[in-house]
Amino acid sequence: MSWELGSLEYPDSFREARPYILERDYYACVKCDSEESPVVHHIDYNKQNSSIFNLCVLCHTCNAKAELEENRLAWPVELSAYTSRLDVVRRVLIGIHK
Repeated sequence: MSWELGSLEYPDSFREARPYILERDYYACVKCDSEESPVVHHIDYNKQNSSIFNLCVLCHTCNAKAELEENRLAWPVELSAYTSRLDVVRRVLIGIHK
């Protein structure tokens, strides 16, 4: 099954994870802290990868910048501080805390 948002197709797992991600990130952009027009962004750009560790909230403006083809290599680096925090959470959850 899949879910359509605009013209893009997302798996049901994204639809299920989306409300959790918005809440987890306090409906605020993890890049600029804006609470205007929050969207859930796939950090690795793979729309089929709806792991909670691959999703974050961006405001509409930051998401538009992240989606530009010329920014696709830079944005995972831009979000590295955020993804580092997610990695710590992941390690704790699976019991690999070092």
